[in-house]
Amino acid sequence: MRLFAMTFAAIGLSVASASAATITNGSLTGPVGNSVVPPGWSIARQSPDTNDVNNNVGGGIPFAATPSVSPDGGTWVGIGGDPIAVVDGATFNESIATTIFDLVPNTNYVLSWYAANFGAETGPGYTGAGAIQALIDGTPIGTGGLLNLGDGWDLQNVGFLATSATAVLSFQLDPATLTRSYLSIDGVSIRTSVQPIPLPASVFLLLGGLATLGAVGRRRARRDAA
Repeated sequence: MRLFAMTFAAIGLSVASASAATITNGSLTGPVGNSVVPPGWSIARQSPDTNDVNNNVGGGIPFAATPSVSPDGGTWVGIGGDPIAVVDGATFNESIATTIFDLVPNTNYVLSWYAANFGAETGPGYTGAGAIQALIDGTPIGTGGLLNLGDGWDLQNVGFLATSATAVLSFQLDPATLTRSYLSIDGVSIRTSVQPIPLPASVFLLLGGLATLGAVGRRRARRDAA
C-alpha cells in the first residue's frame, strides 16, 4: 500500500498546477455613488454606478424590483443600457474595467461573477431583460444567462485562454440581447481550469506490474502463515 501511495503521489506531480491570477477588489466594494465605480476599477464607457441594497443608481432612484443582498456582501456595480439611446456618440451600454495580473500564458481560466436584475425606475424605466458580457482586451469571451426583471443573484461563469501575463477585463450588457435594462454585478473572481496531463502508457504498465507484485506478495504471506 505504501508503494502504491508513493506511486500515485508521484503521478500527481504530472498534473498541471494552478496559478493564482489577481483581480483587484473583485468584491466591488466602494462608496455608493452615481457615475462612480469601486477602487481598482475604472469606467470604460458612459456612467456605471456603485449601489447597495438601499441605494440604486448611486442613490435616490427606486429599484424596479425588490433587491436582495449580494452573496458577496456590501456594494455592487449597476450597468445600464438602451439600444435606441446614444450617449457620447455611442449606443448607451455602460461598461466597467480592471486589469488582471499574474496570468500564465496558454493557461485556461474560469471567470465568475454574480449578476441580478433589479432594474431602475428612472426616465422611461429600465425594466427590460438583459445579460452581462465579459471581455478580455476588448474581445468578448462569453455572456452570462439572460436575466428578467426581478431575477435575483445568479452565479455566472465563462472560460478563456490567457495569452499574456496581464489582461484588461471589462463587463458590459450583451449587445445581442440589449434592451432598456439595468443589471447588477458583484463578486468577480478567477481561477484556473486545470486539465490533467495524459499519462504515458509506461505509467499504466508500471501500475499493472505493481498490482502483480502485490498479489504475489499476498500469496507468499498466506503460504508462510500456513
